[in-house]
Amino acid sequence: MDYGITSCDNFSTLVDFHVHDFNEFSNYAPLSFYFKAQTYRRETNSKHNKYYKFDSKYRDEFIFEVLNGVTDLERDLSSEIQNNGDVDKLTTLFTEFLGEKGKRYFGKNVKNVKNQFTTYNNNKTLV
Repeated sequence: MDYGITSCDNFSTLVDFHVHDFNEFSNYAPLSFYFKAQTYRRETNSKHNKYYKFDSKYRDEFIFEVLNGVTDLERDLSSEIQNNGDVDKLTTLFTEFLGEKGKRYFGKNVKNVKNQFTTYNNNKTLV
């Protein structure tokens, strides 16, 4: 892995992040880290989610949509950069732009079962 990236929202679950010394096995400094995770299932809900899967038969139409909207995207990104350029906001603007342009070509609806997890304290009581 050349680098690691995560949202600021994940920082509270990131534990024991460490950049190790270079060694003879790699051109990179090894990283080690752990994410806190809960495994207590509380309830199950089903809902419909949308995901995007590229389909080459719509490639040209998608590129046309992107090119038609790139001026607006550039304006929105430049405006955010001038207002201190929050990386999460810039990433969101970019991915929402691509999602909006591609949803009619690549959007798929699926029924998803969602497991909700909860946290317990040291006394094994629900928090």
